[in-house]
Amino acid sequence: MTIRLRHIEALQAVQKAGSITGAAELLNVSQPAVSKLLRHAEDQLGLRLFERVKGKLVPTREAKLLEVEIDRTFAGLERISSIAANLRRGREGHVRIACLPSLGFGFMTEQMASFHRRHPGVSFDLRTHHTREILDLVATNSLDLAIAHEPALPPGMRKIAIGTSRLVHLSTVPLGPGEAAEITLDRIDVETLIGVDPDTSIGATLSDAFDRAGIRYAPRNLIQTYYLALPLVRYGAGSAIVDEHTAQAWAVPDVTARVIVPEIILPITALHHENYPLSQAAHLFLDHLTGKPTQRTRSARR
Repeated sequence: MTIRLRHIEALQAVQKAGSITGAAELLNVSQPAVSKLLRHAEDQLGLRLFERVKGKLVPTREAKLLEVEIDRTFAGLERISSIAANLRRGREGHVRIACLPSLGFGFMTEQMASFHRRHPGVSFDLRTHHTREILDLVATNSLDLAIAHEPALPPGMRKIAIGTSRLVHLSTVPLGPGEAAEITLDRIDVETLIGVDPDTSIGATLSDAFDRAGIRYAPRNLIQTYYLALPLVRYGAGSAIVDEHTAQAWAVPDVTARVIVPEIILPITALHHENYPLSQAAHLFLDHLTGKPTQRTRSARR
């Protein structure tokens, strides 16, 4: 016994119209086609579903018992259509994202919250990883998007500029009266600096900046996770240089943030694999991050 969707469509149409002619008009098919579907449905179910009473087809008791399931089936189909429409508009969908820990505590949480206000049906799976892990996850299609600074990319990956972040210096030295919240590299004690691993984007950028200033970048302590810098500074282990998003997200009264001048700017980029097309929801979030539609999204809207 096999009942097909086209049988269910015919049964519902006959129930609504009360005749083969009316059902054929509802389904936009011929009367013989409806009669054939009805007979085939009855044969498959082994039940008589309609009786002719005064020229009208009247559902049998068995048909009325099946009516609840038929209505439920069509409600499910309407739900599928609604979900598909919402997916096209980005109102529903799921986006898998990874970002650097430093960007996860300020930048990404703000971006996701503002995106959710416009697209509440889109859900996220947000993880934090270091750069090498992020690139591995993108390469294996374990993510839709990755948010990082500007790593060297392997073949097949695409990066899109979405913002910038300044580097700031954290210390327990308070600002003096009228002092600007700025500091130059030559005023930073490198020997007590809690530095960032040179293999990271911030570490490499800092190393280059100190080299240009004629200062050897050789911190006593190294970290990879930037938000660890703040408690180390707070408890007297030294000073640190982190991105402004980390500094803002973990600001405490007894630690002072000073912008490094001349400014050291880190780009913030979104990464994805060119061989794995982004979903409509992922494209909409990428549009949100960049502040403009991507080419793929514009094409999808036509």
